[in-house]
Amino acid sequence: MKKLLLILVSTFFVACEGILNIEIIGDGQPSDPILQRVGQFTSIDLYDSFELEIRSSDKQEVYIQAESNIVRYVNADVTDGRLFIQRFPNYDLVPRFPIKIIVTTPVLEEVNIYGNGKLLIDSLEIPALKLNIYSRAKSELQDVLIDQLQLLSNSGGSVALDGVFRDLSFRQAGSGTSTITGYSDIARIIQEGSGIITANDLYANNINVSLFGSGLIYCRGLDGFSVLINDNGRVYYTGAEPDLIDIKGSGNLVPF
Repeated sequence: MKKLLLILVSTFFVACEGILNIEIIGDGQPSDPILQRVGQFTSIDLYDSFELEIRSSDKQEVYIQAESNIVRYVNADVTDGRLFIQRFPNYDLVPRFPIKIIVTTPVLEEVNIYGNGKLLIDSLEIPALKLNIYSRAKSELQDVLIDQLQLLSNSGGSVALDGVFRDLSFRQAGSGTSTITGYSDIARIIQEGSGIITANDLYANNINVSLFGSGLIYCRGLDGFSVLINDNGRVYYTGAEPDLIDIKGSGNLVPF
């Protein structure tokens, strides 16, 4: 009878995992950044509404900064070269101050954002990066030098991108708002849905602009410039006239 009771209790707790969460409210006493013992990584996956800062450095390190009674429930762990950042299961964290993750690294290939927090990538110099944002996070990349950047924003968040690139691919799906500034040899700008991309301060030698839906794109043409509009969105351009124009639907291409 006791064995049966233990089995029933164990089954109950397994079934309720993720439902019976413990709420941890911040005590208002932020800790200093705490260095984490993790293995080497080339990719980062961020869950939960944390703030992630990524900076260039010769040394790869990960720090967690949170209130003293919350920091123990934030987990940074590396599996197969991928850094996973998330709260421990069965805990709801209610901080009074933002939970910050600070990453310094000489190498980085991929970043995936799943939580509705903030991302700051500052002065990062790397050959190539894939950045996928699957949330309404606020993301900022400032003063970056990335030879090949592939960026996807896919849930209505905001992106501010500034840097120098050789090959830039920027795709926004949904109702997000993005600003792109800097220089690139080749640039592909894609908007799907009702979002807005402001890229008229992006100076690209060759730029391909594609708009699907009711969104808006502001851009600048230099040497090579092509525009595709499918549906009723609008592309506003400055600089050179487009070499190739393809408009399907009631969309408009407007100089400004």
